[in-house]
Amino acid sequence: MDAQIIECRLIDVPKAKPEDRTFSKEFAIKLADSIKIDGQLQPIVVRPNPNSPGRYILIAGRHRLYAKKNALKEQFINATIIADMDETEADMASITENLWRNPLSKAQHALAIKKWHDHWVIKMTPAEKTAQPIVAATEKESADPILQSDKSSIDPTTVADETEKVVRSADSADSETKFDETVAAATGQSVSGVQRAKRIANAFTEDQLQVFTQMEVNQTDMLRVAKIKDEAHRGEVVNLIATGMTVDEAIKEVVKDKAPARDNGTSKAEKEAKEAAKVEKEPEMTDGEWLAKYCGEKAAMLKSPAKYYADALLFRVVCDARHAFRCKSKKSIATTKKGSVTGAFWNLVNRFVSVSHPKDWLICPECKGQGDHPSVPPSAAVKCPKCFGGGYLLKTEEYL
Repeated sequence: MDAQIIECRLIDVPKAKPEDRTFSKEFAIKLADSIKIDGQLQPIVVRPNPNSPGRYILIAGRHRLYAKKNALKEQFINATIIADMDETEADMASITENLWRNPLSKAQHALAIKKWHDHWVIKMTPAEKTAQPIVAATEKESADPILQSDKSSIDPTTVADETEKVVRSADSADSETKFDETVAAATGQSVSGVQRAKRIANAFTEDQLQVFTQMEVNQTDMLRVAKIKDEAHRGEVVNLIATGMTVDEAIKEVVKDKAPARDNGTSKAEKEAKEAAKVEKEPEMTDGEWLAKYCGEKAAMLKSPAKYYADALLFRVVCDARHAFRCKSKKSIATTKKGSVTGAFWNLVNRFVSVSHPKDWLICPECKGQGDHPSVPPSAAVKCPKCFGGGYLLKTEEYL
């Protein structure tokens, strides 16, 4: 499609949508300086206005139009006219261009994907559902230093051509998968990235997504909030985020122990229940029986296991106390009380650094479990500087 020269006054600019990149007058003025020196290197994209013969509706290039019309006070602009594009296709073309732009926030990106999906469903008529997919992957170009790229590396004619292919291609076998693949191919993104954006968009309203944009909430946290099944709870969390709360604070305030965990979506309540059940199933053991079961093999590798046994028993007490806090297990609380764990220790134990089970502690690689300084004769009785004479090292890995 060849570019044409048209009058700036004949171009109507549609009202900005939430998924659009924020218009920057400062950037448009810088763009005008570039156009003044080098001329307009990239045309804008327009379509005929069906309600006003002789006029056009802007599809892509709002900053370029402002630079020519308002900053440089020029009457004409170089434009590519797409004659056979309806409103839905024009919207999809605009979304395609927006999805290429780095300044688009994750929330705006999710909303753009949702809008594109809505248009995709509308365009999938029964006749078109049998069509074969014809969209080829478009390689994302490297960053263009020229300001007139308007931070979009996509050719304006490609916007129209690719959009036309997108809205007319679908696979009846699995339309959702085809949609994800089509968007990924047309925008240079991964399929998984498109799917994450869809999950976010489907969980929130446009107003809620705008809150995420304004409060600069990252995609990981948006997905955490999206995991909350209760729609009312999700809305309350977003409202609290809008007041300035962090995502963690908002989730804790609204759903408390039902908040989704960061790892696999298991709630804290479910996690605690599993841990409590595990504790209840453990048989009653004396300290000697517990040491024999879990620590005997490791102790046999040490020259003097006394310190190892003492730390292992301390671990057992801390382990019981942490279970009491995490699981609210009656057995754990009773066991901890018997161990005389009272006073200020209760305030510290729940924040105690997590370490692995004593059976997994390491034999000191320096002294080989002997506890003596490797470079000093044993008769000098100098402790190993790495393990402080114990012959073993703790593994600071999550156990509980």
